[in-house]
Amino acid sequence: MRKTNIPRLRPRSEAKPPGLHPQLLADASGSPPLRFNVIFPPAAPYLKTWDDIPRIVSDKDLDESATETNIKTMSLQLNCEPLPPWECVIRKCKAITCRDVFEAIWREYDVELTETERAKIPDQYRSFYQKLFKKRCKEVPVLTALEESRGLKRVDILGGKTFFRGMTKPDPTAPWVVELQMAPRGYTL
Repeated sequence: MRKTNIPRLRPRSEAKPPGLHPQLLADASGSPPLRFNVIFPPAAPYLKTWDDIPRIVSDKDLDESATETNIKTMSLQLNCEPLPPWECVIRKCKAITCRDVFEAIWREYDVELTETERAKIPDQYRSFYQKLFKKRCKEVPVLTALEESRGLKRVDILGGKTFFRGMTKPDPTAPWVVELQMAPRGYTL
């Protein structure tokens, strides 16, 4: 396995929220820390660095603590308009890792829409989301027909913003907000 150039935990600074691992932190430049498309599970070959030569993120790097303080409970806020934002709480007996965070994000967006959630989709966007659904079904690493049979998921109504941009914490008492963006320039799987 090639060595990755993912930076290790940095000391607290004024420019970044305290304590979050650099793999998870939203950067002011808009560059995501990793190539993590929430359509796919956070595993090889889907989770890579953004180096000149993309490298698969190693298990060692994924198993690093998500925070400097080795927390065992972490709240994330996820957004998926037109649905209201919701909170996901990660609870572990040991320190939460970066892998735990990425898996929680993927699981939360890999959920089939309920009838109530489907009803919140404005009519003018239904065909657009249906096209995104068909595109995702062709890209996922299972049979297209099998994935189509599972129906529209939260990830399909992200409007193409399926790439992890990082997390921010607008308020010390609020959950970490998961930020997503369109495919960054130069993206290839």
